[in-house]
Amino acid sequence: ERIQIAAQGQRCKHFQCFDLETYVTYSISRQTWNCPVCSNPVPFTELCRVPDFQKLLEKFPNTKTVICNPDGTFEPHEAEAQAKYERKLEQKRKLLK
Repeated sequence: ERIQIAAQGQRCKHFQCFDLETYVTYSISRQTWNCPVCSNPVPFTELCRVPDFQKLLEKFPNTKTVICNPDGTFEPHEAEAQAKYERKLEQKRKLLK
């Protein structure tokens, strides 16, 4: 399912987020509080919302995966969008030669 509320552990070093409600529900039922991405302990008191990621969710409401381009821009992960970005990047490279 798509993330509704983006969260991470305070000590997590990765960029990827997880859904807060799903994490809490799972952790309570299993009585284990480990990050689903890196497996480090993330007790309830160390959960953090991630506002920047939340903004991406709002910007792309119908997209499950978003690409973070090397130039810092974001776009939906769709084959067509990725191909368009790669074409633009190739054109820029040719201009720089």
